[in-house]
Amino acid sequence: MPLGSGQLAAYADLYNNKLAPYAQKLDAFANASAAELNRVTQAGVDLNGNAGTQLLQPVVSQQAVSASNIKVGVTDPSQVTAGLISTAAGTLTTAANSANNTVDTSVAVNGDPRLNYPPPAAGLTGALTVAVDGITQTYAYNTSTTDSTLDAFIGNFNKGHFGVSASFDTVGQKMVFTRDPNNIDLVHRALQGTNPPTPGFTISDSTGPVTLGSPGTASTNLLEALGANAINGVAQTSGNAYGSSDNGAANALVKTFAQNVGVGSLQTTSATAVGAAGVATIAEPVPGAFSSIAVGAFLTVDATLGGGLPQENVVVTAVNRTTGTITAAFTQPHALGFSITTAQTQTLGSAYSSLVGLMGLDVQTATTGTNAQTALSANIDKVRQSIDGINLDEETQNLIKYQSAYQAAAKTLSTLDSMLQTILGLGGGSSAAA
Repeated sequence: MPLGSGQLAAYADLYNNKLAPYAQKLDAFANASAAELNRVTQAGVDLNGNAGTQLLQPVVSQQAVSASNIKVGVTDPSQVTAGLISTAAGTLTTAANSANNTVDTSVAVNGDPRLNYPPPAAGLTGALTVAVDGITQTYAYNTSTTDSTLDAFIGNFNKGHFGVSASFDTVGQKMVFTRDPNNIDLVHRALQGTNPPTPGFTISDSTGPVTLGSPGTASTNLLEALGANAINGVAQTSGNAYGSSDNGAANALVKTFAQNVGVGSLQTTSATAVGAAGVATIAEPVPGAFSSIAVGAFLTVDATLGGGLPQENVVVTAVNRTTGTITAAFTQPHALGFSITTAQTQTLGSAYSSLVGLMGLDVQTATTGTNAQTALSANIDKVRQSIDGINLDEETQNLIKYQSAYQAAAKTLSTLDSMLQTILGLGGGSSAAA
């Protein structure tokens, strides 16, 4: 029913064009907050060494987390996620340095006598397979080129965003691998899909475990050279690589608020292919997968390492909740099952600030408009009053004037009547005398 104008139309406009979008943005913020924080807490372990639980959960489990469907999932202090799995807390890694030597992480590792098991002069080539979050990814190493120093290896390995970070403990002279839920990218999210985060991880060298020789013997794979031969293919869990005093998970939660995330959270694949560039409608792989997506949302599709083609960002132009589809304009074709994630464009803080700023701007605009319309209405009423209104002072003056005129006219008529009577009396007397 078209409402036109008036108070009811204003209320309907406020609800449809302001309050409903506010609610959608707040739902998206709550959904993204839960997804990102839960990614950290589920990747950690609690004080008892158990896998961390979701910090924020839906009240109605069958529905996505939203501003009105959210609760704290931790019910016992011991369930609070405390630390992250790290080889630094275990006994499977050993010092990489040879006796009475300090490793210089900036010098070439091939033949370096400061290492217990230095790579041979010809170097080592192979691959590390990292298994975490239910997926496996591979890092190809070459100690003669890309990984010629420990610093180079650490930097390049961490750039792979495998969910595990490498570092060198200068005190213990040990290479450390730590579960890092903040060190993932869109490719990792695309491969992970709906798999829940896992606190443990496994790193395997393509050469396989080796039998260590005497110190000074050239290594046969990279993990051996790093003093981490014992973790080769061995799952790192709270049973062998966790220290209860570790605050890694808490630090990771803090870091989450400084990273760009997708608002609201989406990490899925498409049930429809995009055959060619142009506007296309794509279907969700499972019911409700697109429930947190609204018109105007930015999505990254077909994620690739380094962001190369066919990866692209698209803007959702239509959402159909009944059919479970979204529509967007694509510049690239995409095969069936391409990844779909919310574009990582803003921090949680900036997302909430933009919502508050938008509401403040709308309130200011409405207040300014109300004041302007009130002043205009008062001015119009004043002009109308000046044209067709009644001025009591003026009308009183007119009344007095008309009353005086009436009295004068009455006096004149009275005088004329008296004169007429006198004339008629004088005329009658003359006739009688004659």
